[in-house]
Amino acid sequence: MKNKDIINNINYYENEASQKILKKIKFSDKFFYLIFILETLSYILLVINLRRLSSLIIISFIYLLFALDISLFHKKHTEKLMDDSINKTICPDAYINVNLYLANKKICPKRSFNYFLNNISYSYILLGEIENAKKIIKYLDSQKKDLLLQSRIIKNKMEIAFLNNDIKEYNKLKKQLDTIVKFLPGKIKKEIRLDLKIKQAVIDKDTSKVNEYCNISEKNKNMYKKIIAEYYRGLVQENKGKQDYFEHYKFVAENGNDLFIAKNIREKLNIKNHENKYFIKKYYFYNMLRIIVFLVFLSSTMFWVIYTLYRINI
Repeated sequence: MKNKDIINNINYYENEASQKILKKIKFSDKFFYLIFILETLSYILLVINLRRLSSLIIISFIYLLFALDISLFHKKHTEKLMDDSINKTICPDAYINVNLYLANKKICPKRSFNYFLNNISYSYILLGEIENAKKIIKYLDSQKKDLLLQSRIIKNKMEIAFLNNDIKEYNKLKKQLDTIVKFLPGKIKKEIRLDLKIKQAVIDKDTSKVNEYCNISEKNKNMYKKIIAEYYRGLVQENKGKQDYFEHYKFVAENGNDLFIAKNIREKLNIKNHENKYFIKKYYFYNMLRIIVFLVFLSSTMFWVIYTLYRINI
């Protein structure tokens, strides 16, 4: 299956939150290109007016350094906005929308394309659209992948097995993941192992371990982690036949928006007329810094344009 074919088969619902988040990312892209153009113009005009080779080398080095910094800063901010669509806004449709936009870019390396696709399959799992998730996973299994992507694909398969209560398949996949996870970066390794510990505690119906590990998970202080922690607390209580699960499930139902687990719980608790709450974080510091950088490069470009014109007239 070609890239276009897999992309064309992706279905998603573009709600208001999804549109707002995508709009912010598109605006961020345009702003980045504008700053990059201004920086390049400043560099070209500066080179035209320079007369020393030593100065040219220094200026070229500074230009490359600035270009790299701006590019990395933009990349991190885009990733932050993308992750926020799940972690803070709790909107899997927005996560699909954003990853689809990034995968559709003209300059998108194959490695990045596969990561975006895997993110989309994860969103489908969160929405409970398992068959759509499996189609993407099947495609990714046929592609070349590094250890990080391989671990994320296995993790998605494990999420499906866990949702389906297929413990045999879950344990089989867990063994595969255990052979890979030790080679991953420290932070990612820690997150995966913590998630596996929580799920194993739920399978073992160990309430104290579920609470212990969920408390650690909640230290990240994002709403999605809080919702998932409350879901696991409620699930282990329900599996043990206790009635204490209600308050935990109620939190998931009220804050989980279109998450599959939240919709299931609302049906179970008979919660009707639920309205989704989409929180979209505003990055005031980043926006202010972006404006400052823009003004600096705009002033620099204008100065060198005026100076160059002045020299030509002389």
